[in-house]
Amino acid sequence: MKINLSIPPLSTDPVEFVQVNPATLASDLAALPRDDFLYSGHRILNDLKQFNRASVDDELRLKLLDLYRASILNLAKGLRRSLGESSLPVSKKLLTKQNITVELYQQLANGYKRILMNQHLTESSDLSENILIVSSERAMFSLLEIITLSYLSYTFVPENTWKEIHTIYLLAHEKGYNAIKIHDVADSSKSLKIIDIYLFALLLALSEPYGLPNGSLYTLTPYFHLWISHLSLFDKNNLDELRYTYRIDPDLDKPFLPFPEARPEGKLYVTTDSLVHQMLGPNPPINISAAKDADMDINLFSRSFFPKLIASWSNYPIRRFQRNSAKGEIHLITGYENVIDILKTGSAKLTDKDKKHFQQWQIVNDSATGLGVEYSGHEVKSVRVGALVLYRTDEMKKKNEWSTGIIRRFIQAGRSHLSMGIQRLPPGAHTGKLSRLAEDGKTNQPILMYAENSLLNSEATLVTPPGTFSPAAEYIISLDNGMEYKVMAIKTVQINPILEQFTFEHLEN
Repeated sequence: MKINLSIPPLSTDPVEFVQVNPATLASDLAALPRDDFLYSGHRILNDLKQFNRASVDDELRLKLLDLYRASILNLAKGLRRSLGESSLPVSKKLLTKQNITVELYQQLANGYKRILMNQHLTESSDLSENILIVSSERAMFSLLEIITLSYLSYTFVPENTWKEIHTIYLLAHEKGYNAIKIHDVADSSKSLKIIDIYLFALLLALSEPYGLPNGSLYTLTPYFHLWISHLSLFDKNNLDELRYTYRIDPDLDKPFLPFPEARPEGKLYVTTDSLVHQMLGPNPPINISAAKDADMDINLFSRSFFPKLIASWSNYPIRRFQRNSAKGEIHLITGYENVIDILKTGSAKLTDKDKKHFQQWQIVNDSATGLGVEYSGHEVKSVRVGALVLYRTDEMKKKNEWSTGIIRRFIQAGRSHLSMGIQRLPPGAHTGKLSRLAEDGKTNQPILMYAENSLLNSEATLVTPPGTFSPAAEYIISLDNGMEYKVMAIKTVQINPILEQFTFEHLEN
């Protein structure tokens, strides 16, 4: 197999200040201040860049890179949690840490990739084969960390990352060492397989990470380690009975492609069939101990995440309506209570304080079901994926009209350039209160009611706080316009930690 991996060229001149003595390097790294992330991070980064340009024997290079790796893992400890607990957009300080850490893993990957390429061209021996396997695993792990940190921070995955992780995995697959357990020198309790690293990366991408509510990916990480056992990789000869299948093209810098009926040539395919089947079964695989460690309410977890994940794994997103380029300004405000309060009081009663909460974004594309918007400039107010949003264009302002939607996707390209995807909700939202007939404390909750909409192919729905929906439960809707209805909940449309949307049918009073 021909491999094409990007690595920096070796210096033709002696590289100064490169430490090649393992004991001395270990001592130097241990002396770096752990509580000064920026200093230590920049110091390791500069040293690694120099080291990757130096001519060093592969065996020694692997030993030295592993020392750098252990120090980087220790330095970045806690960064995932910080990103998982961060509001959006990610703060400048935290984004700086994320950027430095990504660069550190990129340099680590460069070092391991150099060994991999050297060993790939070397006559096979027990020693060279072992170095090839270990350097492949280490490179894969570094690339996975880059992907994970990018998704946790809602930032773009750096260019060529996916192409290279595909290439390294296919090499390991071809040579038959993709399922060998490899000891992790940074953690004596861990042994990693290249195939598990690869499946974990694919599962991250398959879960539509930019569309998960803030912090969800961090919460889900312990479960992903369990769920990858239900993912499967196939070649094109094993596809006939598979339902949810995605094609992997190693020549493209993408995690996967939809699998059309034409079945174009591909070297590898990933299927979520078993995973979806398990999650829809009576006993979905949930790591209870992990949930307890994270103080996770299992019921809330299953209600909030399972429907979204299953939808992502079983339905490759296909647009029902053409999305067209568009221009114009849009003013929006987020937050469940904010949206309901403004809809209830109306524009005429907006105070100057209310108006300050509105953010001005730019429309970049538009369709019957959604909007793409961007923001550039000074720091934007906090945004939550899955949140209710109220918006209007300048044209809508003239008509005193409002629209509601839900933030479905968020990407941050630097602190001052943001993009969001907003799902349109049907026009004519009615505000009101919801009370359950069977008294359980869930009474008089603020809600929005939407009528059936043929254009959007949507049924009549309610948008409520989380934890409201119960199948076949009966409620009283008391709208602010004085109308009252007795209804029964039918099925969920979407559920997340912020809100629920479900269909209902009217009952006789």
